Amino acid sequence: MTNRRIAPACALGLALLMFMGSSASAQASIYASGCSGIFPTPGISHSGVIGPFQQQTIHMTGMPPGTLALLMMGISNTDGMGNPLNIDLSFIAGMNPGCTLNTSGEIQLFMLADGNGNVDFTFPYKLVFGSDLYFQYGFYEQIAPDSIVVSPALQLHVPLTTEPDQSFMNFGPVYQNGQSTLQLTMTNVSTVPRTITNLVLFDADASEFNATAVAGLPVTLQPGLSTVIDVDFKPTSAGPKLALL
Repeated sequence: MTNRRIAPACALGLALLMFMGSSASAQASIYASGCSGIFPTPGISHSGVIGPFQQQTIHMTGMPPGTLALLMMGISNTDGMGNPLNIDLSFIAGMNPGCTLNTSGEIQLFMLADGNGNVDFTFPYKLVFGSDLYFQYGFYEQIAPDSIVVSPALQLHVPLTTEPDQSFMNFGPVYQNGQSTLQLTMTNVSTVPRTITNLVLFDADASEFNATAVAGLPVTLQPGLSTVIDVDFKPTSAGPKLALL
């Protein structure tokens, strides 16, 4: 008879930790005017509540029904040299003088207006996008392709009030039903006191992680002060694990 030693299953824990304070309205503002052509300058606005994977909606209005619009979504309003963006578009045929591009436009999406001339672009906000997003769109009506119209530019600012000292925590290999604990430091980076009222874990493997504030909750942090969070990983099955805090 051959004796075999069966090793406990080993689970690899990787916790992607992102933190947001209590839900609040995102700050949206127009920072550059649009331009008209044959058609009036269209509208652009925002709605949504900040939170992990909460939906943000950019509303595009005032287009002829069935119009094909090009939405520009950027992470800055500057060029590659850090200069404020204000690219003159008048060199494009059919573009009126004074029409400018004011967003970096890392993402470009073609979208079709509905029967009322409106388009809604909805997406889940994630911290990896950064604290500022920029939007602007343009269109031309098919019966008048030489007339290009550009919307005002909209900035979506997400007020980050408390930041972690690391964007993710790698627990490394942990045996099934074993436990590993790491610490995360949260700092109030705003100019006013902020209160952390609760810690919530998301994603499919959230039940295998636990987060506890060493000082207890709620805890109020003055500007520049920090608190420590203990994060425990206790896998109940083998395989890679992921959670969002």
